[in-house]
Amino acid sequence: MTMLKAGFTSLITPLLHKVYFDEIARYKQEYPQLFNVLKSGSASETDQLIAGLPGLQVKNEGASIQYADFIEGGEKEYANVTYALGARYTQEMYEDDKYGVMKKATIQLARSARYSEEVIAFGILNNAFSTSYTGFLATTTAESLCDTSHDRLGTGVSAMANRPSSDCDLSLTALQAATVYFQNLTNERGMPIQMSPKFLVVAPLFRIKANELLRSSGQPESASNEINVLRDDDMVPFIGHHLTDADAWFVIGPKGEHDLNVYIRVPHGITAGDDFDTGDSKWKVRLRMAAGFGQWYGVYGSTGA
Repeated sequence: MTMLKAGFTSLITPLLHKVYFDEIARYKQEYPQLFNVLKSGSASETDQLIAGLPGLQVKNEGASIQYADFIEGGEKEYANVTYALGARYTQEMYEDDKYGVMKKATIQLARSARYSEEVIAFGILNNAFSTSYTGFLATTTAESLCDTSHDRLGTGVSAMANRPSSDCDLSLTALQAATVYFQNLTNERGMPIQMSPKFLVVAPLFRIKANELLRSSGQPESASNEINVLRDDDMVPFIGHHLTDADAWFVIGPKGEHDLNVYIRVPHGITAGDDFDTGDSKWKVRLRMAAGFGQWYGVYGSTGA
């Protein structure tokens, strides 16, 4: 569409004191604090799951050592998608705009791109409970990021849950269960991973609750004045403004230790041009990126009750 003078008559008459946009003055990036942000050099990126070697085996005197093989698991493809948006206005609209609104088209496009990056990245968590969004598949069964039974490649290694058996709202008991998950976390061969939780991610609705659970000196849900052991952990509350489920919550390990990935093929950039015949100014912003997960280690989540 093209912005014409007829659609913005108030901008070409000296009646307005100030023009306000329906946007905030500053837009803080959130997703780079949580997810691994990686540069992509191809149309898509593919990761391969490989289980390493098991622990050592007993070797009796004079006997040969035992040999072990790596175990090949599934693949995960991150296909980069192109996202774009444009703005167009007539030469006359630009000439007669007394408030410089048309000049701010680039600012608006940049903020649209920044917002879209956040939405795409946080789609990893917003789709964490859907089996339509999967990572590496150890078996033919589709597994969501947060699941009650994740299979492992190693023989004899039991399945593991990173989600409550019955989804529950955020509470002291639920958060303690999430920290136990991290303490018991093992790899495909059953070896301890030793990862500590870093972020308690909640929507704005549970901002106060998250701070109470992590920063109170005493247990916030107890009247017996027991100490709050979670306060001594390194976990911090993180308010995710792009979570679509108001009562969903997640506990996530440090960047680089989990496998929640955002690939940037082409960072968002703005280009402009003029239409020779009409004189219209045309602006566009374009971005190529992908987001997803391969392995589920280092994430624990619940949809809420």
